Amino acid sequence: MATSRQKAAKLKAEEYLKKLEIVRKSNEVNPFETKEEQRARIARAKIDPEYMVETYLPHYAMAKCADFHIEFCKDVAADPLIKEFEEWGRGLAKSVYCNIIAPLWLWIRGEEVFMCLMSDSRERAQELLADIQAELEGNPLLIHDFGEQRCEGDWEIGNFKTIDQRFIGMAFGIKKKVRGVRVKQRRPNLWVIDDLETPDTIANPKRMRKQADQIERDILPTMTGPIRRLLYAN
Repeated sequence: MATSRQKAAKLKAEEYLKKLEIVRKSNEVNPFETKEEQRARIARAKIDPEYMVETYLPHYAMAKCADFHIEFCKDVAADPLIKEFEEWGRGLAKSVYCNIIAPLWLWIRGEEVFMCLMSDSRERAQELLADIQAELEGNPLLIHDFGEQRCEGDWEIGNFKTIDQRFIGMAFGIKKKVRGVRVKQRRPNLWVIDDLETPDTIANPKRMRKQADQIERDILPTMTGPIRRLLYAN
């Protein structure tokens, strides 16, 4: 009989496969396009976040990007030391932009991204991080323009590296110690905090202060290089 852990792992794998199915149908590659057209698309996507979303992530572009979405992406790209708290209203795509669009745009622009995502539990963080992992693995146009990314042996849900290790993703729950996080000589250069608060913590200022202290004392010091971004979706 399957244990509860085995059942949870099976469910997690099934959910990831569902994400992959959606991603693989998200766009198409034009077999007749020229290399010049492909280069022009990539060059424009590197400087225009709205175009990037509409071209590579049309399944998230159910409406036009808002001006504050575009401003957010440009602010993140322009400031390698940004520490930003996204207190947007419900349904305004906080998680989508912090967890998927902004990190993916940095990668498309040529940056090396070592992204750590923290949520109220490791399972929730894995679920959130799996969205961008699925894009890297299954998005047809991303693969066409930037190559295969899935690295066999290093593609665990919530803990993955692309083939060239230009994108690394790790998921953490709030109770997990993060000091010393690294992959060989590399340390995180992007932390995203998402879905951290619960009704219990919201009603308990002491616990909220403890979480803030943890971000300042433990999370920020894991980033030691010239790029140290922190995004908090709330």
